[in-house]
Amino acid sequence: MVVPVFNEEDVIPVTHERLSAVLNALPFAWEILYVDDGSTDASPALLDRLAEGDPRVRVIHFARNFGHQLAITAGIDAAMGDAVVVIDADLQDPPDLIPELVAKWREGYDVVFARRAIRFGETWFKRATAAAFYRVLNRLTDVEIPVDVGDFRLMDRKVCDVLRALPEHRRFVRGLVAWMGFCQAEVEYIRQPRFAGESKYPLRRMVRLALDAVTSFSTRPLGWPLYAGAAAGLSTSSIASRARGGRRRRVSEASARIAHKMPGRAWFLACCFASLATQLVLAATTRGYVADQAIFLRWAEAVRTMGLSRAYEAGGIDYPPLYLYLLDAYARLASALHASLRPGTFWAKLPGLAMYAAFMPAMWGLSRGMRAEKRRWAIAAYCLNPVLIFDTAVWGQVDVIDATLALAAVWLVSKRPLVAGVAFGLGLAAKFETVVVLPVLLAAAWAQPPRLRRLVQLACGALVPLALVALPLLGGGLWRMIRAAYIATTGEYPYLSMNAMNIWFDFFDASPYASDRAPAILGFTYKDVGLSLLAAACLAALAYLARSRRALPVRATSAAAFVGFSFFMLATEMHERYVVLAVTVVSWLAALDRRWRALAAALAFSAFWNLWVVCFGAVNAQQDAWMVYLNLAAYGAMGVVMAREAMHQRKARRPVAAAAE
Repeated sequence: MVVPVFNEEDVIPVTHERLSAVLNALPFAWEILYVDDGSTDASPALLDRLAEGDPRVRVIHFARNFGHQLAITAGIDAAMGDAVVVIDADLQDPPDLIPELVAKWREGYDVVFARRAIRFGETWFKRATAAAFYRVLNRLTDVEIPVDVGDFRLMDRKVCDVLRALPEHRRFVRGLVAWMGFCQAEVEYIRQPRFAGESKYPLRRMVRLALDAVTSFSTRPLGWPLYAGAAAGLSTSSIASRARGGRRRRVSEASARIAHKMPGRAWFLACCFASLATQLVLAATTRGYVADQAIFLRWAEAVRTMGLSRAYEAGGIDYPPLYLYLLDAYARLASALHASLRPGTFWAKLPGLAMYAAFMPAMWGLSRGMRAEKRRWAIAAYCLNPVLIFDTAVWGQVDVIDATLALAAVWLVSKRPLVAGVAFGLGLAAKFETVVVLPVLLAAAWAQPPRLRRLVQLACGALVPLALVALPLLGGGLWRMIRAAYIATTGEYPYLSMNAMNIWFDFFDASPYASDRAPAILGFTYKDVGLSLLAAACLAALAYLARSRRALPVRATSAAAFVGFSFFMLATEMHERYVVLAVTVVSWLAALDRRWRALAAALAFSAFWNLWVVCFGAVNAQQDAWMVYLNLAAYGAMGVVMAREAMHQRKARRPVAAAAE
């Protein structure tokens, strides 16, 4: 028996007497485990006297009040029986029902919960809010949580063992038990008024429990800000479209004056604060993609205990060394502080959050030289990018590293090729996906004289960080790292699509999970076809880069956006997260050119939901096909914008040439 107790001095003796009477009548050995949740009355002393007088009674004392759900958790963790019954100490849940729970358990059920058929002794407000809570929660989540059921239940040992292994800190135990599955049955009973004392669940605690339940078992609240933003945007657009021309100009001018009066640094700090606050809330209230987080933490522990070289030699690591250095430092700090790092928690996502926060001032510096209005757009598009926020704070990944460094390299290559090379080298030392922008970097460096000197600066800048991160591996593990992080990773998942909403996701006859080594056409495999299409797209981007006469940073960014999205749309073996680089570059580009804003919005919307459905295990080929078509429409529109720009620039040059002749 697990009995959580908080300030129940008036009822403890009666509760123990009734529990002992019921348990003595059962043909099993038993124990009662009281969990004192930081009581401030005489409850601790009463419980200690019960434990002294009966070896079958144990007591756990909390140093302070941690809450009802954690008290239940502590009791389940310490219980040793083949089955565990959880019951409150206030006698609203009758101990006389325990034999019925045990009888159901002996029939083969793993979980037997008690459903309240009638509730006496509770206010109409408590009954109404409790009934509404369970029904609303079941509408918000895919987990069917029994209605009108509390924590009074019996659980088999194997259920308790699985519950102990779950990493949640802020627990909603009855929801977790329902989520785990197992064979469950119910027993109805009439809930009596409290025997003595008053309820220890005031409105404040009920609201906190409801929030924990909703955020633990429903992902829909994460979409509410998106819906609100979309509704606000549509409302604003509707109001603006109905206004007359003069009125629209006055509103636009007023908005421009307000934005102009706001200092640039204040805008930057506001964007940073909003982004970090959102990320902290999401990281603390969602588990994210636990498998990826577990892999990162396993790597961190391997590097901390064995060293980088031996960790690569042991196998299982397919990232370049740069991020592993950060993980190693984080693991050492956690070890020094005796902190436990577990997947599915806030602390598992902290390295990615720290990287995103560190990049924000760097991107503010990168935007120096832009017009004030465009600079504000650019920093807002980066700091408040929903795809980057979700990938980092919810999923627990670090695609922000290669996306940011690739964007920085492309933006700087025409001005400072050496610095651009350093950014590219750092990105390549962190994640191999950064290599996608290499053709654009080489073409942009060659686009203006002195060509050879700029190429050399770009190459030297890239080699410096790559050499520095590889130095610790010279004694061993270097070749293993190169093979695992740069060679084998290109064929690690030989499937058409790894849930990426591109042309291979149920767009052709083949399944997205079919092998990309299978023959597709004229003896070529699907992988060959994808690489050929990607090569053609790269050539098209380089042709645009050569023909367009826009400022080189802008056209280099445009070409990188096209190549990055082509990489996601055309190549096989594509993960859903590989769109993050394209989204980041396109969002930055949208701040510079209005024509890209609709494309950036469509791409961000599709990418956000692609990450969402994969992270929360809701991928459905039929329901998710709209993302494939939206991505195709955005990809085609991107090509049209770039082609029209290149052709327009070429036609505009012909009259000038004729006049010169």
